[in-house]
Amino acid sequence: MSNPYDDENLPIPPNIFPFLNFRLITPRDILAVEYIHHKLFPIRYDHIFYEKICKEEEGPETITSSDGLNSDYTNKCVNNDFYSMMEWKAEHIIGIGVFYKQIDKHINFGDSNGLNQRFQDLNFKDLDCESRNGFKEYGNQLLESEQEIGSAGEKSSHRISNSFLVGDEYLIGVITFLMNFPDENFLDADKSEYQKFHNHYQHLISQTNTSCKCRKVNTEFVNLSIYNMLINCLYSNDALINRLTKVLYNKPLESVYILTAGVIDSFQRKGIGSTLVLFVQLLFQRALYHKVLTFTNGTVTWEPSCQTENFEKEMPPFIYLHVIDYNEAALKMYYNVNMVKITTVKNYYTLDQGSYDANILGCYIEPQQ
Repeated sequence: MSNPYDDENLPIPPNIFPFLNFRLITPRDILAVEYIHHKLFPIRYDHIFYEKICKEEEGPETITSSDGLNSDYTNKCVNNDFYSMMEWKAEHIIGIGVFYKQIDKHINFGDSNGLNQRFQDLNFKDLDCESRNGFKEYGNQLLESEQEIGSAGEKSSHRISNSFLVGDEYLIGVITFLMNFPDENFLDADKSEYQKFHNHYQHLISQTNTSCKCRKVNTEFVNLSIYNMLINCLYSNDALINRLTKVLYNKPLESVYILTAGVIDSFQRKGIGSTLVLFVQLLFQRALYHKVLTFTNGTVTWEPSCQTENFEKEMPPFIYLHVIDYNEAALKMYYNVNMVKITTVKNYYTLDQGSYDANILGCYIEPQQ
């Protein structure tokens, strides 16, 4: 199904970062998130997967055996129990979107009246007949979904916006991840990987040089203005910080598994994907540094005098993911944010009846000094 984004019709300035916003995915973004996943990834997910990602409020819901990967699809990964058999706590699954802000002085299409509609019309008229019909079909599905939501009596705040446009911004990229805690959400298929990370970390700290790059957040590939933009997004994003604070409250975070991460074609090769992963690294680094440990609001201290003798031997939480072995662009992006290859899983993916290996990449969430 075609969409204006496929034809790279969005006007993109040379320096796009001042027009980007990183924020928590909400229910109104659900169709845009689902469509981006459909275009970028060969693995197909049930719609309930996106409902959990876009869940606005925390609750007792979990992802049960009927959720996750759609078993009817031929493209799968080896750990199906990761998506279907295990029960995930919904509040432990988070999606963060990159939104492209539509600003009158930036687009310069005239006065601001009807700006968003003219922006869509410009993209629409430049499409060929086949793409135009595909976009109409996609729009009809959006309309039907909105009508279904309306007839079900849902709150107006949960109504789904047309196309990728949400308010005055477009969703152009997304990253989703699952937070794992001891005895909660742990993945049977990945327990051996956890041990590999533990062995890898013990090897690192046994070396003379303990400053391995996977123990540091790499901010050198972004300039100061982009770094400041990310920090501003962190400190001004109350919804995201509050959600993490509630989940991490008095809980030992074990790992963060990146489920999916991607940027639409028109905005690729501009450093947005790397910056999105960096945002997640900075988010958890900050969240763990300010983590509340007691009901008296005591915070973590990393003063040397307060550390135990075994502090260096205790493995910190880590961020990890699987990358199919032939995706050189993705591997390069993750290496850019100081992730290292831990191991390779043979025949992890089955795509179009073929089997492919997956590389496990990861980095450790060391506290801010």
